[in-house]
Amino acid sequence: MDRTFGQYTGPYHIHVKASVGSTTKAFATAAAALHIDQRKTGTNVLEQYFESYLPYRWRKSLHPRFKRVTVLDLIQHKVGMVKTGGSERPARERLADGDGAGPRTDDPIAPGENPCNRIPPPVGSSCYTNAAGGMFHFILPYMMSYQLTYNEEQKVKNEPDEPYDARITAFTGQYYNDYVQKFILAPSGVEANCNARAFLGRRPVVAGYASRNDRAGVLHGNNTHNCASGGWVLSVHDLARVLYTLTQTDKILNAESRKRFLGSDNKRVWWWRINVLDGRAHWHNGGIADMSTDMVVFPNGYQMVIATNSKGKDLTKILIRAYNRSRRS
Repeated sequence: MDRTFGQYTGPYHIHVKASVGSTTKAFATAAAALHIDQRKTGTNVLEQYFESYLPYRWRKSLHPRFKRVTVLDLIQHKVGMVKTGGSERPARERLADGDGAGPRTDDPIAPGENPCNRIPPPVGSSCYTNAAGGMFHFILPYMMSYQLTYNEEQKVKNEPDEPYDARITAFTGQYYNDYVQKFILAPSGVEANCNARAFLGRRPVVAGYASRNDRAGVLHGNNTHNCASGGWVLSVHDLARVLYTLTQTDKILNAESRKRFLGSDNKRVWWWRINVLDGRAHWHNGGIADMSTDMVVFPNGYQMVIATNSKGKDLTKILIRAYNRSRRS
């Protein structure tokens, strides 16, 4: 844990910036909850079909199996896409072909069958996928300012698909990043971006290492500019501050949206639920370039965040064991 990258050569500690991965999908969930607070229209955006917030050409080519997917389904990982979701296939291609769906993909689940073993899993089954969070890169601008995004589309309406997609991807990505910076990170007093190399020379930043024998390490750089899928770079201390601000204060979310952000077992958003000594906790993990991150919100409101810059330890067990021991003492 003491190997670092660039000009910083000290130990990895809670103030060192790192690619903490999918734990930052919480920002997309918070943005959706905040949207409901800000709009105050009486319409619950979580219940809307997410195709309403896709670029026009993407809506026209959308595979039928995705037409009944809601924004809430995205947050709950029920979209019906395969687990991988970086930049191996363009989002529009995946949406158009049903993410490689076959004719029986969405057949009823047989007794004892794990739907997540299907590739892709059925729509409506809770199966983790990076693509679910990544979709907020595209849909958040349409949710927040449809006219502004529509006007951007009009600038390339006569262009072929490739420049059209590139323009939309760049615009929506910048909008998403700016929105999270302004409404999620800034109220928490946190500086973050999606490219670890941007911190070199300004802030301590750490690489991820595959093993003790790995001397080079990997410093994550987001070439897709899609922060929504979990590309944010920030320190463990930063992540803990954002989590605390979201769940324990009124700086970002009101009381109703804070409840929505966490949710119960049957109404959870983004989080997974795990058993601890005194009830059910909210948990999520993440990892990029051999970084590993876990964060937990416990039943009594206590929160824990942990990260390492090399693989090997079960961070979830470490946090749960520490919490349970504290409850017994």
